[in-house]
Amino acid sequence: MAATGDDTCYDRQAELKAFDETKAGVKGLVDAGIRELPRIFIHQPEPLPISSTPFPIPIVDLGSTDRASTVEKIREASETLGFFQVVNHGIPVSVMDGVVEGVRRFHDQDVEVRKRFYTRDPSKPLVYHSNYDLYSSPAASWRDSFYSFMAPTPPPPEELPEVCRDIQIEYSNEVMKLGRVLFGLLSEALKLNTNHLEDMDLDKGLAFFGHCYPACPQPELTMGGPKHTDYGFLTVLLQDEIGGLQINYNDEWVDVPPTPGALVINIGDLLQIISNDKLKSVEHRVLANKKGPRVSVACFFSTSIAPLTRRFLVIPLDGLFSRSLGSGNGIRFWKEVWCDSKPMLDCFPCLAALDENQDCTIADRVKQTENGLIFTWKWRRTPRDGREIQMIRRIEERCERVPIGQGEEKWHWELDNGVFSVASLRLAMDDMSLPRGGSRISENKSVPIKVRITSWRAALDSLPTKINLIRRGVALGDDLCPLCKHQPESVC
Repeated sequence: MAATGDDTCYDRQAELKAFDETKAGVKGLVDAGIRELPRIFIHQPEPLPISSTPFPIPIVDLGSTDRASTVEKIREASETLGFFQVVNHGIPVSVMDGVVEGVRRFHDQDVEVRKRFYTRDPSKPLVYHSNYDLYSSPAASWRDSFYSFMAPTPPPPEELPEVCRDIQIEYSNEVMKLGRVLFGLLSEALKLNTNHLEDMDLDKGLAFFGHCYPACPQPELTMGGPKHTDYGFLTVLLQDEIGGLQINYNDEWVDVPPTPGALVINIGDLLQIISNDKLKSVEHRVLANKKGPRVSVACFFSTSIAPLTRRFLVIPLDGLFSRSLGSGNGIRFWKEVWCDSKPMLDCFPCLAALDENQDCTIADRVKQTENGLIFTWKWRRTPRDGREIQMIRRIEERCERVPIGQGEEKWHWELDNGVFSVASLRLAMDDMSLPRGGSRISENKSVPIKVRITSWRAALDSLPTKINLIRRGVALGDDLCPLCKHQPESVC
């Protein structure tokens, strides 16, 4: 299984299966003295550069008496970076240190003890394995993990490993308390009542993940965790002193070094949707390292764990409204959202600081002509290195993709006659949420909990269809629907 250039006899599925069936994980390879990376772990090179400039992730003091300032810091970080750190969060340092050591103790157990927990059955009280997506990802990551769903219904304590049971339960309870605080602050950041997100039950489901990243002999060839966004609402991450977390900011990978006593918080995909894209779920990854083992504890608040008891329908506005910028005379070039999902100021802060007027409009800096866009830059000084010139070109490329024209800015309602009305929105909601045949939304009818759970699982494609079972590594004879015998069995 060593990494070589000869792939003529490389049976990837067989090697994945052989690795999985050892039930020893990546740590088993390291304990065996491996010196070359098995081919299943080799990742393709990442095209994005790594930032050479230190970029501190905002640190928010939850113990501050200035709540308005705390809310504003969280709002700014959540709308731009999608990440921030919290200190004075109420979780004792002894509990944080204890849970890291508890996770370390679990992964340091004898391999025969760990094997008893090794499974790919998500219904088990505790699931331990290497790479949840081992059979479906392009390359395996240098990581072993165990997880449990700690809320709303935690597993019986006796079914958790004795080496980490008590501290896992204690830490999860502390994170649940912190989650309520964070959702309250995020609600206020969205200009909502403090209890708004909590009333939607966003804080009710919690999964506890204990990750171990053993020392890697060739860290430049693999990843501790590939680039991804977190699916759920909110993630609370505790890193040990080794670090390795990076976030994608401004098309560069930026380090998130560990801060003693701090927790890293990041926005998940569902919270971005619920906030109508105000809050950002941002790509991140974990580097492999020659040092190790690195340990981290990630707790996820997510609806796939706790189906929502409050009903709400998310309407994607991108398809219902369209925007005509006109000449851009009333839209600020740097400070408003017009060319991407966030302002130019957030994407290119160094260039914005170099502009003579950060309040300039689009029309001040770019005009549409018969020969294309003409840019009128006014810098405090001449851009003086290749990096600044490259960023200017990237701005110009983004502008080329936006229809800048003449006249005033206009918004167009794509339904009905082009003029917004509640009736047309209601009909759109009917079409999105109900089957054809004259049904209409009734706000007085209660949907049974089993229907809501099944609907959520179907929408998230997490029902145990044959296709999904095969993705999880379950050996089946075929993937055909047992009813029609012609098409693969899937949610669709």
